[in-house]
Amino acid sequence: MFRYFLALLLLAPIAALAQGTSKPPVLARARIAPHTEVVEGYGRTAELARERALERAQERLRELLGDHLGYTGWEPSSELFEPTYLAQYNVLEWLGPAKVVPAIDQEPTFQARYQLTLTPEYLVQIRKELRLEQVAHRHQLLARILASLVAVFLVTAGYLRLEEMTRGFATGMLRLAAILLLGITAVILWLTW
Repeated sequence: MFRYFLALLLLAPIAALAQGTSKPPVLARARIAPHTEVVEGYGRTAELARERALERAQERLRELLGDHLGYTGWEPSSELFEPTYLAQYNVLEWLGPAKVVPAIDQEPTFQARYQLTLTPEYLVQIRKELRLEQVAHRHQLLARILASLVAVFLVTAGYLRLEEMTRGFATGMLRLAAILLLGITAVILWLTW
């Protein structure tokens, strides 16, 4: 009876890890043809119009990446949307200085425009970033499983050695200590997830 209880106790950290794991993201193939569109932004000053156009272009780029990659759960890092990074891959191009456009009220309104092109080179970089994140996720999962197995083996070895040293006189306390150590290990592994 105790053997089954001990086996169940030893597998508890692994079961706790299995419940907390999520599936790694799945990457679909990107379309080959580059997508190009013009994004506009408006503001009371030329600088404000340019900032708003840049924000709208970055938002639109996030939407296009979701459409092209077919993945909705991955949140790319903000570095992938920096203007200098986007210019490096010819994704974002400023279409000249802001122009004054007619406004509803009497104050002048400026219009800034960016050309947004989803290039194959940029998609390759995005796929590399996603692949690195998937690898990191897998390594983290394997490290947790390995840590739980090491904890189970250490607690089992310690229990058996102490059980033999005490010749069965402290069995209850040793079992309680083993349960507590494995419980603490499972909680630590679960909290660091």
